[in-house]
Formats: sequence, structure tokens, C-alpha cells
Amino acid sequence: MESSSSSRPNREKMVKKVIWPAIRGRSCPICLKDLEAREAAVLTDCKHAYCVRCIRKWSGLKRNCPLCNAHFDSWFCDISLSSRTFYKKRLSALNNNIADNTRNNDVRVGFRRTGHRHRRSIRRIRNELNSLSWQPRSLPWRRSFGRPGSVPPDVIAERKLQWRASIYSRRLQAVSSPSQNCREQV
Repeated sequence: MESSSSSRPNREKMVKKVIWPAIRGRSCPICLKDLEAREAAVLTDCKHAYCVRCIRKWSGLKRNCPLCNAHFDSWFCDISLSSRTFYKKRLSALNNNIADNTRNNDVRVGFRRTGHRHRRSIRRIRNELNSLSWQPRSLPWRRSFGRPGSVPPDVIAERKLQWRASIYSRRLQAVSSPSQNCREQV
């Protein structure tokens, strides 16, 4: 981790004009908990703020901001508003697709078979999935946090946190619809 910028006026200006506005009154878009300066991370490129724990997990999978999709390779953290200090955490390179790494290593070493087998198995699975008749599925899982007024707001907030946590624990990802025309036909 790097220390914040060397000159005190620049550091104070950065905290006052960039970091503090990104955190003040905000909650982490991933876990929905209120952000606290010491536990917050502000992405250096787009200035979106998250809790360090959430963005660290996210950055292990992707290096694009969950909100705006901007690429990032560092963030500001260990933020102290009283002393107006912070650190810049630089991330090491992210290992991309394991299949790509395997294929590249196979070519480099001279053994192409493993990469070829991998591509063939993907092709076979894709063909099997495509051969299944396409039938619209009902949504497997819908969220319901309770009717406003019938459930206390803190219970609804807790249910939202549990919903989001369950999505991350199951490693679910949003997928696009199979056809752009799908919406037009309905």
C-alpha cells in the first residue's frame, strides 16, 4: 500500500473534495451497509465508494466498477477524516480466465491437447444445451421483503441484506435474455 500524496495541502484537498463526498451519507452498493471512512474504499478511477470487504471480494472476480463498469486497479482506503490521511491500495494483476491461462501455457510448453480437450468439452456442452427445446421458465426465485407499513423498516432492510448476501454466496450472476426480440414479442 502506498501512503497518501506527499504534500499535506494536496492530501487535505483530496480528502475534502473527492474522498469525503464519495462516502458521506452513502451505503455500500454491494452489501447496503452504511459506509464508515475507516472501512471504506473509494475507487481511484470513477470515485465510487464501497466497503473494503465487498470491493476486495469483487476485485478478485472482476476489475470493473459494479456501478459504472469503469476499469480500476487501485482504491483509496484507511481513510482518516480527522487527520485527513488515506492510503492508495494498488491491486496486483488479475488472473483472467483459467481456460485462457491453460491454453496459453499449453501452447508455450508445446502441449496443445489439454486446451483442445477443454474446447471440445465446452462445444459438446453447448450443443447439448442448444438441443434442448427452448421453453420459457418461470422465475425460480423472487424477492419479497414485505409490504411497506406491515413490516418495520429495519426488518425490510435486514431482508434486503440477506437477499443480496444469498446472491453473492451462490455466485449468481445476471444473464441477458436469449433474444433481443423477446421483449418485443411479449
